[in-house]
Amino acid sequence: MFFAKSPAQFVEFFKVRMRAPGADKPDPAKIEAFGKANPETTQLAAWLNSLPVPASYAGVGYWAVHAFTFNNADGEKALVKYKAVPDAGELGLSDEEAASKGANFYEEEIKERLGKGPVSFALQAIRGREGDQTADPTQRWEDEGGRETTPLGKISIEKAAPASVCDAFVFLSANVTDGIAGPADDPIFQIRSADYAVSLARR
Repeated sequence: MFFAKSPAQFVEFFKVRMRAPGADKPDPAKIEAFGKANPETTQLAAWLNSLPVPASYAGVGYWAVHAFTFNNADGEKALVKYKAVPDAGELGLSDEEAASKGANFYEEEIKERLGKGPVSFALQAIRGREGDQTADPTQRWEDEGGRETTPLGKISIEKAAPASVCDAFVFLSANVTDGIAGPADDPIFQIRSADYAVSLARR
């Protein structure tokens, strides 16, 4: 899931977390008031806090927040969400283990892991059901984690690329191949490609 259901809510989410001139930190009362007025913006943090702290980029599942429609040559349609399942399994840390880690331990761990071999994930399609909504990325589908999935392929990461390589291109989430369509009623999906293009231009 995502933490905002519209571009305006996205902007306000960050505005209340900005420090006032001369302040050491954001105003917690403003953050709390915004969360109460916009409860859907608190659901992602609550869900993440219910899970163990990941031990590695290679040991955590990656869930897409948007729904896509697959269309085949016969005109049949299937609503799906993507999920990448780690071949290493779900690797978590205890609170004590997490507290002992340095600020950049994920980067260090993944480089060490890649030095021993590729990191891989099974790419799956979570199957949609009649009545599943596509307009609000802050909401998960009912029983999303327990649904039938269809295998789509394998993602294999061979090495870590330098930042200069990653900063030279932009990911456009709406740039999909023929036969796949993004959600036309999801306002966050609609602005993402333009948003990322601005980000690339300002790097």
